[in-house]
Amino acid sequence: MSRFQDRVGEQLSTGAFHYVVVAQRFMPTMERTLAYMNASMTAARFYAVELVRFTADKVSAFEARTVMKPAPATTTTAVVLVNEARFLDGIADPEYREALHRLFEQCKLLGLRFEWG
Repeated sequence: MSRFQDRVGEQLSTGAFHYVVVAQRFMPTMERTLAYMNASMTAARFYAVELVRFTADKVSAFEARTVMKPAPATTTTAVVLVNEARFLDGIADPEYREALHRLFEQCKLLGLRFEWG
């Protein structure tokens, strides 16, 4: 359970989610926007799914068609995102790690923001 909670916390802090945008029809500008988001937001993945409705004799049916999906992740160019927890975990000296942790906490109390990547 602890590992699960750590993993969920990591996903929340990095924003590594899969987003599915569903519409009846996607315009070229919408597709370009999703392509841009996939290219610029390396942690999040964006999909475009068209929901097509078929009707006949008072019966309706729906089909979901994937219009756009992100390029598959390659193992050769995998990016490991760093967050505060990963950064601190990489420090072997416990006193130094604790000192940095306290420094980060004080900075947060002052309203300073850290950008991890």
